Amino acid sequence: MSVADERRLKLWPHLRNVARLENYIRDHANQKCEMLNLRVGLFAGQRYRLGLLPLLVPRLKTHLVPWVANGSTSLPIIAGSDIGNAFSQAAASPQQISYRSYNIVGPDVPTAREVISYLNEEYGIPKPHFNVPFSIAYLFARTMKLIDPIVPWEPLVTRSIIHLLEETSATNERAHIDLGFTAKVHW
Repeated sequence: MSVADERRLKLWPHLRNVARLENYIRDHANQKCEMLNLRVGLFAGQRYRLGLLPLLVPRLKTHLVPWVANGSTSLPIIAGSDIGNAFSQAAASPQQISYRSYNIVGPDVPTAREVISYLNEEYGIPKPHFNVPFSIAYLFARTMKLIDPIVPWEPLVTRSIIHLLEETSATNERAHIDLGFTAKVHW
């Protein structure tokens, strides 16, 4: 069972609040109040205007976004229909313990390099021209945040975008075993 660590999440208030909620429901779950938590991957599909891809694509078009860690980290992309199926199966599943948490991702999890290469091949979105480690990516994103109030454009990269590129190693293994969930829509 993964425990959200608020200390690591100072860079993104939304994620810090999610961690606080997860920790609260874990601490307050009991025989009278059972809790179930689904951590869904990065939303993708038609008409989705949130998630990593709508943030990343316009920035890639600037030719200024680098590969981070050579694009080697996984992107746990999931389609909306699979998210709906996961929630449906979770709601119908009998509780065995007072708190359960599951990762919900697509049937296969590509790397950032695979996704960006696909966007390049299918839609002509530029690939990054250089590579940086996560430490440099976070430093650059922090710098962008500091200069944001004085520049007329949106930050090229934010710490939350870099955080979404971090490796999660998320799989559906536990959700499949406990809930019978099997994702069907490939990225």
